[in-house]
Amino acid sequence: DPYSANAREQARLEAQQRLMGIDTNKKAKKKSKKKKSSSSAGSDSDSAEKVRKLQDRVEDETLQKEMDMAEAAAKEPEVVPEKPYDEMTWPERAASAAHKAESEAIWKGASKKDAMAAAEEAGEAVMTRARTFGYVEPLKQKKKFNAATGQAKVLSPVEQVRLGGIASGIAAVPGKGGKA
Repeated sequence: DPYSANAREQARLEAQQRLMGIDTNKKAKKKSKKKKSSSSAGSDSDSAEKVRKLQDRVEDETLQKEMDMAEAAAKEPEVVPEKPYDEMTWPERAASAAHKAESEAIWKGASKKDAMAAAEEAGEAVMTRARTFGYVEPLKQKKKFNAATGQAKVLSPVEQVRLGGIASGIAAVPGKGGKA
């Protein structure tokens, strides 16, 4: 029956395989004479078995494609496009030159120490050129005291007790340090 649940499921799975690019005609269908079936239950179990096998094959192919895609994503690191030289600040230009010099030195077979020295030299060369064009590195600005949000000095527990004891001791003695 072409409208049975098994036939519909088989057609759906075959369509899914075609969309995934799987060849659905792996096994050539042989046209043969109709078999005599003694009962319809036997043909139902055969078609159910066929659908189950088809489902398993689709799931296996799907899993394989997902694994291939995951491998491809893991192999290809995301490439961050480099900023154009004109848009870079002088420190960014120095870092870029240092990175390129280090990579080139490593590629040529230099030791790690030599590669780092080459990177340092390239970065310093760019910064020297920047200074000739008038670049001055910004200094860290000192934090200014803001009386409105003034930071209270954090005292140790011993200092807290001493100051608390002195203040309470002065206030506790009548006639000393004030009107009493």
